[in-house]
Amino acid sequence: MVAGMTTSAAFWDWVVDHWRGRWVLPGYSARDANVPRNKVVMDTDDIGMLSKLANGQYTLSYGGSLDTGPVTIASWTDPGFVPLCLYRFSIAGGEWENVYTMQNTGSTSGNYYIKVHRTGIIASLKLINSSSPVTIAWTALRLKVM
Repeated sequence: MVAGMTTSAAFWDWVVDHWRGRWVLPGYSARDANVPRNKVVMDTDDIGMLSKLANGQYTLSYGGSLDTGPVTIASWTDPGFVPLCLYRFSIAGGEWENVYTMQNTGSTSGNYYIKVHRTGIIASLKLINSSSPVTIAWTALRLKVM
């Protein structure tokens, strides 16, 4: 460490496209990427089995169409397993929700699904008489599901 330089044992900041928190043992700087792993108490970008594989957002906008078929909303290099994925949903730019509730405004219903495979995510919401876009925020974790 350089004389006169202050250390920060922890930080919680917006980094690129997500919130990140990092805590290290006293005498180390949480902002120093070269801190030995055994001196890092916790890093939200690498928390053991739940470290992040990839994350992003995808907006599905069907414009009233009832059946658009499957859409690839994410892809990544094959990690050798199907990863656990977490989702949040926002309809028409509204609040983020953990559950996507279909709104039936007519007599037509449809199938909807989100499938995770080794190299990405496929979604088919097949909106029911809706023109509101749905944004899916997703995070794939390095935790083997299958």
